[in-house]
Amino acid sequence: MPRTIHVVGDRFTHFAQANANVITITQLEEKLVRGELSEEMTILVGQGIQHERLQRMQAICSHPEYASRISLLPPPESQRAEPRFTHKRLPCNVMITLPQQVGESLYRAWLMVDDECAEMSDHLTGQHIQGMVLAEAGRQIVVAVAENFLIHNEPGSTSFFVINAFDASFHSFAFPVITEIECKLLDTRMGKRGTLSSAAEIRFIQGGECVTSGTAKFSAYDSSFMRVRESNKARQLLTRAESSPASTPAS
Repeated sequence: MPRTIHVVGDRFTHFAQANANVITITQLEEKLVRGELSEEMTILVGQGIQHERLQRMQAICSHPEYASRISLLPPPESQRAEPRFTHKRLPCNVMITLPQQVGESLYRAWLMVDDECAEMSDHLTGQHIQGMVLAEAGRQIVVAVAENFLIHNEPGSTSFFVINAFDASFHSFAFPVITEIECKLLDTRMGKRGTLSSAAEIRFIQGGECVTSGTAKFSAYDSSFMRVRESNKARQLLTRAESSPASTPAS
């Protein structure tokens, strides 16, 4: 049988050192350059690998020298979503692949966390992925599903997303290995002027086990409408703060 190895970002060196068949992206790059991967194998692409290094690894493994005996999961065509689909600016902050519809109101993506993302830049404990990383990935898949499958903006217009509620349950440690994300939409309603309201169930699956789940309620509005509303709310807050800067909330 082909050998299976997990490759993770360099921030997860401790996870690689502590577990068999796990190597870092730097170690894999060195083995590829030295031609040390001579056997048949499946490489499971885990978390923490920077965007450029992932693309380079995919390109090398697609060469005829390796393509006949090395397979990658997720497959190379499973690219990170474009930042605009997750309402991010930098590719390193995008944590998911572009979602695909796999059933009625059911969508699936791969988790694809970059070592350089904002949520990983200042807090990493032990071998697992921090919960706030998964919470942000959950937000991203909800936005990406809505942007790709529900919202049909007129040319030049954009949507303004509002997360009304978000709950997460952490059932087990989530480790930096290959991870599927499922997003099931519930009670989706389209309103006037392209407004949208919906709820979603989100599941993070590793090795067939749901390690984290969550629910989200969200709305999407035309950006021009919400910018005006946002500005009005900001002015109202500043007016209240001037009159009672340190008061307790009204009962």
